[in-house]
Amino acid sequence: MVSTRPTTPTTPSPVADDWSAGPVSPLVDRSLSALVADQARRTPDAVAVVGLDDGGGPAVTLTYAELERRADEVAARLRATGVGPEVTVGVCVPRSAALTVALLGVLRAGGAFVPLESGWPDRRLVAVAGGAGIAAVLTRPGVTLPDLPAADPADAPPTGNVPVIRLDAAGRPVEPLPPARPAPGPGAAPDPDLGVDMENLAYVIYTSGSTNEPKGVMIRHQAICNRLSWQADLLGLTAADVLLHKAPLGVDISINEIFLPLTTGARLVVAPPRAGGDPGALLEIIREHAVTFCYVGTSLLGAMLDRPEAAAAGRSLRHVWCGGEVLPDELYRRFLDRWDARMVHGYGPAEATIGVSSRVFEPGAPEARVSIGRPNPNTTIRVLDDEYNPVLVGAVGELFVSGLPLARGYLNDPRRTADRFVPDPFSQDPGGRMYATGDLARFRADGEIEFVGRADNQVKIGGFRVELEEIEDVLARHPGVRQAVVVLATGQAGTDELRAYHVRQGGAVQPEAAALRAWLAERLPRHMVPEVFVPLAELPLTVAGKIDRRAVAALVPSHSRRNR
Repeated sequence: MVSTRPTTPTTPSPVADDWSAGPVSPLVDRSLSALVADQARRTPDAVAVVGLDDGGGPAVTLTYAELERRADEVAARLRATGVGPEVTVGVCVPRSAALTVALLGVLRAGGAFVPLESGWPDRRLVAVAGGAGIAAVLTRPGVTLPDLPAADPADAPPTGNVPVIRLDAAGRPVEPLPPARPAPGPGAAPDPDLGVDMENLAYVIYTSGSTNEPKGVMIRHQAICNRLSWQADLLGLTAADVLLHKAPLGVDISINEIFLPLTTGARLVVAPPRAGGDPGALLEIIREHAVTFCYVGTSLLGAMLDRPEAAAAGRSLRHVWCGGEVLPDELYRRFLDRWDARMVHGYGPAEATIGVSSRVFEPGAPEARVSIGRPNPNTTIRVLDDEYNPVLVGAVGELFVSGLPLARGYLNDPRRTADRFVPDPFSQDPGGRMYATGDLARFRADGEIEFVGRADNQVKIGGFRVELEEIEDVLARHPGVRQAVVVLATGQAGTDELRAYHVRQGGAVQPEAAALRAWLAERLPRHMVPEVFVPLAELPLTVAGKIDRRAVAALVPSHSRRNR
């Protein structure tokens, strides 16, 4: 529904408001494709990408010049299918050197890439591809895709399916290339921008939605390029650095992992798909390739630090960026004990280009209370009450973000865009907007921001933001289920897990956990399928007759009722 929040604040508090704006930094005037091309011209023979083989075979290594050639080949094929500015292209390539080429190839063609995961159910792939209106899809031989409907620019019923372009291990199109475009004039270099404006889309990443409809977040070149430039300066990255890509493409931090090294001359080491969530395998990659920077979610960081080889493996690390979930003080203390590296604790939703605040913990510095830090450059963070008033220091309110990182909104979804990207009453720009994160936070007396929790039923697990209502909606469509509630709980191993409590449909046989899991797996990504299914005779209700989610979350399933 359209937001009913008031459009003007009443009694603002200047105290917390003084800390709301991050520093101002100059705007980057080169597109993401152009930034990589600029770096390739500076260091053409340096190694850009090392793609590790999933089966133990030889790595695929590409220099910056080779990466450029491969991306240009992919871009030529895409342009032949009509790809250009504001045209979206699906990318369904497992994590590899070829994935890096595919993403850069889309950008080099002037288009915007849309991450697709091969592990998603066919229904999800069709829904995302159709919703994004992709003009083509890049994939690898051996990846099976359903028929993806082609978008018609005139909004007529789609006809046929999108062109599928398959890439080999080094990112070269398997099929012959179309005729080359006319060569530029003597001595002229191809323009890597191809008419792309900094306000054009760089990518569209899909997040969970509360009505079983994934939301496509539209990120501009200006937003992602300024983030990368700021990060490179903050970390002091050079050609001597080695950065690790290990996140799934469907998580926005993967975009950061891939392009941060490629815009700074550093080396990108791509973990094979099997190693993405394996703490032992990741530690081995960090040790073997002398990785100096990696992004690690807090749950995975804890599992890595628990392993005996952690200290030795982490000797090369200079920077560890931690986020995605709350960073417990205990985990930060263990980090200090194991690794002599700088930690950056960041916070931010996909709707604000990966991150909006950060806190730097220098190696060897005295232990500090963990926070999500202060606003990043060109970013404003406000903590407001229900009437858009800034709350006092120490008081809890909803966190709102405005400034350069903001997405354009949700692709082809003006209703939900209007609901979450609301008018900014504090802006001098009549069209100013701010994003309502749904996160609860407070400003501390030292000016740093402390994350408190969620104001709704969105949770974060394994780096993915998930709307619990989306899972509940799909589960309740099972013919044997009348009602369902899904909660985030702590599992027996001490890690987060999704837990589904369900009431059977009257007259139906109680469905088995395996059947419910299969039902969800056909309709939702793997990370949205609960670990545990608990049948109940009825769900607890509040005095107002609504489902009492707190009471459900407090239920501890016994071994006799716990189904995995």
